Amino acid sequence: MLRSTSFFIFILFLTWSYKATTQVDSVTTKVLPGAFDSIQFSIWNVQFKEASLDGKEYMIELDRKLLVDGDDLSIANALINEPSYDYTRSMQNHFNLVFDFYLEGKIAAKVTISTMTGNVDISNKINKNYFRNNCSEKLNHLLIQLLEKYNFLHHLDEIDLMGIK
Repeated sequence: MLRSTSFFIFILFLTWSYKATTQVDSVTTKVLPGAFDSIQFSIWNVQFKEASLDGKEYMIELDRKLLVDGDDLSIANALINEPSYDYTRSMQNHFNLVFDFYLEGKIAAKVTISTMTGNVDISNKINKNYFRNNCSEKLNHLLIQLLEKYNFLHHLDEIDLMGIK
């Protein structure tokens, strides 16, 4: 009896694990466009009221570059794959990295990421679907590579990277 109960619990665990993985994959594929023409990568200096000492808000774009050399496919593939997320979420509302997915000259989806908290927000501008999660080590590694390659790291202090290190 104990053996069959243990087996049942094991099967139940596998089913839940499979459902969680399938759910992330299906959600992200519904949020990110199936096709895109290009991806613009930008870095921002963003201050929201809740984190401000003086109550002021601002959003300043520091730099913007077009992803090239397959980097667009690398980030798109990473964002639709379940191992890119760790299923946690910081309460602080913040972002400083933006990936705009363009299709026929219009933004089809926007991905915002906080290097301070690791939060990832994906919103599809066409079908209005959205997804929220947190970066895993795998996605963190890719983000650091892109920050280095596109010369964005000089805009950040070490403390600004604590969410993706």
